[in-house]
Amino acid sequence: MAIQKQDAKFAVSVFYARATNEVWFESVYLNQPATIAEVIALSGFEQTFPTINWQAAGVGLFGRNCSPEEQVSAGARIEIYRPLTFDPMQSRRRRAAHRKAQALAKKKPRIKQKRHDRVKPTSTLEQSTEKSHG
Repeated sequence: MAIQKQDAKFAVSVFYARATNEVWFESVYLNQPATIAEVIALSGFEQTFPTINWQAAGVGLFGRNCSPEEQVSAGARIEIYRPLTFDPMQSRRRRAAHRKAQALAKKKPRIKQKRHDRVKPTSTLEQSTEKSHG
């Protein structure tokens, strides 16, 4: 099904971003419509990465998750996803707890005084009588 570039009616690109900040990609030239699974097979991905189960991790077209049986059109960008290495919700909770702890650490502690520790102010009348008697 894959043909030479000059004889092709359309081209499709297959991308896989490795965890080491490297991107593998291959252009596949087709003369007739094909599914995502067929294009991946023609790209040589399975021979290049025999240990990766791309069907379990998932695939997408231009960032939209889709099934391997979906037909591709001219200029399509097929993306092969990696499995998640961590739970995104757990990471969000961890970051929120960290931000909360930082905010609490920045706050100055407020010392509350007990009512009976306060000195009761004397009125001016009491002060003047104390001076005259004392």
